[in-house]
Amino acid sequence: MALTKERKLEIAYATLKNRIRRDTSFRDLDNIKRNLGNTLREKEFVEIKLTIEEAYEFVESILREIFEQQMSQLK
Repeated sequence: MALTKERKLEIAYATLKNRIRRDTSFRDLDNIKRNLGNTLREKEFVEIKLTIEEAYEFVESILREIFEQQMSQLK
């Protein structure tokens, strides 16, 4: 069975979100910004012409999802 592009994106997003949840502390937000700037220089991101604004928006949306999930577990 061949995976569709949409399914591949869904899997990649879930994998990324899982890794961020495991490896990132919300106390590291300053490091996240710096690392994101460095990441934009990597080949894959240069090829798709990812802007810093898009990168911030993407990371912020993932961090918000993770934070909201974690907060909902406190209830």
